[in-house]
Amino acid sequence: MTLYQQYLKTKSCNDDFLKWLLIRRLNLKQQLLIIFILWMMWIGFAPYLNFWLSFFKGAVLISIFSAIISFITKRLNN
Repeated sequence: MTLYQQYLKTKSCNDDFLKWLLIRRLNLKQQLLIIFILWMMWIGFAPYLNFWLSFFKGAVLISIFSAIISFITKRLNN
Protein backbone atom coordinates (compact mmCIF):
# COMPACT_ATOMS: atom_id res chain seq x y z
CA MET A 1 0.00 0.00 0.00
CA THR A 2 1.39 3.38 -0.90
CA LEU A 3 1.86 6.16 1.58
CA TYR A 4 -0.89 8.24 -0.03
CA GLN A 5 -3.40 5.40 0.19
CA GLN A 6 -2.55 4.89 3.86
CA TYR A 7 -3.06 8.60 4.40
CA LEU A 8 -6.49 8.53 2.77
CA LYS A 9 -7.61 5.51 4.80
CA THR A 10 -6.36 6.57 8.24
CA LYS A 11 -6.60 10.36 8.32
CA SER A 12 -9.01 12.32 10.48
CA CYS A 13 -11.27 14.92 8.98
CA ASN A 14 -9.03 17.81 10.04
CA ASP A 15 -5.62 16.19 9.34
CA ASP A 16 -3.42 17.48 6.58
CA PHE A 17 -0.68 15.28 5.14
CA LEU A 18 2.21 16.79 7.10
CA LYS A 19 0.39 16.54 10.43
CA TRP A 20 -0.60 12.97 9.67
CA LEU A 21 2.95 12.05 8.66
CA LEU A 22 4.65 13.64 11.67
CA ILE A 23 2.21 12.51 14.35
CA ARG A 24 0.71 9.24 13.18
CA ARG A 25 3.15 7.70 10.72
CA LEU A 26 6.66 8.39 12.08
CA ASN A 27 7.97 6.61 15.14
CA LEU A 28 9.69 8.35 18.05
CA LYS A 29 13.24 7.99 16.69
CA GLN A 30 12.26 9.53 13.36
CA GLN A 31 10.45 12.39 15.08
CA LEU A 32 13.46 13.06 17.31
CA LEU A 33 15.75 13.04 14.26
CA ILE A 34 13.61 15.68 12.54
CA ILE A 35 13.58 17.77 15.72
CA PHE A 36 17.36 17.49 16.04
CA ILE A 37 17.94 18.50 12.41
CA LEU A 38 15.67 21.53 12.73
CA TRP A 39 17.32 22.50 16.02
CA MET A 40 20.81 22.26 14.48
CA MET A 41 19.70 24.40 11.55
CA TRP A 42 18.35 26.97 14.00
CA ILE A 43 21.58 26.99 16.01
CA GLY A 44 23.57 27.33 12.80
CA PHE A 45 21.64 30.20 11.24
CA ALA A 46 20.00 32.07 14.13
CA PRO A 47 23.04 34.11 15.26
CA TYR A 48 23.53 35.68 11.82
CA LEU A 49 21.27 38.72 11.79
CA ASN A 50 22.59 39.80 8.42
CA PHE A 51 21.54 36.45 6.95
CA TRP A 52 17.98 36.81 8.24
CA LEU A 53 17.68 40.38 7.04
CA SER A 54 18.91 39.40 3.59
CA PHE A 55 16.61 36.37 3.57
CA PHE A 56 13.52 38.42 4.38
CA LYS A 57 14.48 41.17 1.94
CA GLY A 58 14.81 38.52 -0.75
CA ALA A 59 11.47 36.98 0.19
CA VAL A 60 9.76 40.37 0.02
CA LEU A 61 11.35 41.17 -3.35
CA ILE A 62 10.34 37.80 -4.79
CA SER A 63 6.78 38.33 -3.51
CA ILE A 64 6.60 41.80 -5.05
CA PHE A 65 7.98 40.61 -8.39
CA SER A 66 5.60 37.66 -8.54
CA ALA A 67 2.64 39.92 -7.67
CA ILE A 68 3.64 42.36 -10.42
CA ILE A 69 4.05 39.56 -12.96
CA SER A 70 0.69 38.01 -12.08
CA PHE A 71 -0.98 41.44 -12.25
CA ILE A 72 0.53 42.11 -15.67
CA THR A 73 -0.43 38.71 -17.05
CA LYS A 74 -4.00 39.10 -15.79
CA ARG A 75 -4.21 42.54 -17.43
CA LEU A 76 -2.85 41.21 -20.73
CA ASN A 77 -5.31 38.29 -20.75
CA ASN A 78 -8.33 40.60 -20.30
